Amino acid sequence: MTNKTKDKSTVYSSLRIMMISKILVQLLRWCSTFIVIRILVPEDFAITSLAFALAGFLNTFSTFGLGTAVIQAKDITRSQLEVIFGSIVLLNLFLFSLTWGGASYVANFYNMRELEQVLKVFSFNFLIIMFLSIPNSLMTKEMHFKSLGKIEIFSAAVGAITALYLVTHDYGYWTIIFGGMSTTLTKMLLTNIYNPLLLKPRFNYNEVKPFLHFGGYLMLSGIVWQIYVSIDVLIAGKFWPSKELGVYVVALQIAVLPLNKILPTIKQVAMPAYSKIQTDKTLTKIYLLKSLTIAMSFAFPVFFGLASVAELLVPLVLGEKWQLAVNPFMLLCFMMPMRMLAELFSPAINSIGKPHIVFKNELFILVILIPSFLIGLQWGAIGLAASWLTVFPIIALLISYNFCKVLKINLFQIFIIIIPPIIFSIILFLVVKATIIAGSGTFNNIILLAIAIAAGGATYTLLIYLDNKALLREYRQLFFKK
Repeated sequence: MTNKTKDKSTVYSSLRIMMISKILVQLLRWCSTFIVIRILVPEDFAITSLAFALAGFLNTFSTFGLGTAVIQAKDITRSQLEVIFGSIVLLNLFLFSLTWGGASYVANFYNMRELEQVLKVFSFNFLIIMFLSIPNSLMTKEMHFKSLGKIEIFSAAVGAITALYLVTHDYGYWTIIFGGMSTTLTKMLLTNIYNPLLLKPRFNYNEVKPFLHFGGYLMLSGIVWQIYVSIDVLIAGKFWPSKELGVYVVALQIAVLPLNKILPTIKQVAMPAYSKIQTDKTLTKIYLLKSLTIAMSFAFPVFFGLASVAELLVPLVLGEKWQLAVNPFMLLCFMMPMRMLAELFSPAINSIGKPHIVFKNELFILVILIPSFLIGLQWGAIGLAASWLTVFPIIALLISYNFCKVLKINLFQIFIIIIPPIIFSIILFLVVKATIIAGSGTFNNIILLAIAIAAGGATYTLLIYLDNKALLREYRQLFFKK
């Protein structure tokens, strides 16, 4: 077996393990999330969404990109790890103090007094992260995805159980905060059990400088990325009443759930895989195009399918009180595959040591999105969701062109990858809508939803079978080959 064949087999095996574990994690989190949403009210999500957006922004500073730098490095010594750990400790102690001390000012800005205590409690996450980053990065670097998958599943289970207990005992918005923190704490403890690493923090700028150069761009890129995925909530939170913000946040949270599970899985496997072959540009391109093909042929039918059943799915799963979230949810679902496309290039670009390219393109995204959000928020949740759908597909194609130039890929190859699933997903959408219209009044909503999903899934599978049987073999290899 050649090295390339071994690498490909390793990538498929790793991706399969992570996908299966992520699916199990997803099922746990979906169940708990939907139960929590049914019980809580929009105002609860308004508070927590602002806390997560603000803390998420600060979280991009928590490792300064050093965790990813560890993964990208060909070789790394214990001495270097100790210096990196020392830098991470300093960063997180500073962020803990900043979040705690600034909580009252943020609460006053948004005129939301509950936000102060939420941010102070959330600041303890930084004390957890500083003991998680390096062990997790080393496990990822060595592609120990079976162990990482077990950790993800158990951590998600702890978070789900915690959230369900709290929401059924009337803890309100604290359910979301403590549910998330319990997941992070469990992940940190288990990661250190699976990969015990006793490091003495040291502080030496000259030793950490090479990693800061690479990690600095990653951090800047992470900052811009965090802003562009949170800026809609941060802007709307200042101008909208809590209920309107809560409706939009829930629509966004449900729409982004598949993306937040599929994309990190691919990136987690892709970064170490690309890093191992970073000197082989041809193989890097092959891996990237293959991952884009698999991801896009999965993303478009999933998100278009969710959009097609939104009118049945949202009231059934979340409850009638979330009816106003149906249209924003549907619009956001149409946009999500293009957001995935835009983000799938970054592991390949980072692995060849060009994180500044990712940073520049994410900065471009942010510059375009902010004015479109300022316009769209005037029409409430639907207007803000429409801003995403109107602008982001164009942005995704433009930055794909930029990334393709760096990787010496013809943009036409990207169109070849995305056009068939787009066409097939539109057909899926129409078939599902026709099924719902035909079955209305004949079946109850639960049965009608099941029939519509089955019709859409069968339609898309048949179209893929007729157009590209090799793709179905790829999925079979990904999920079932030992």
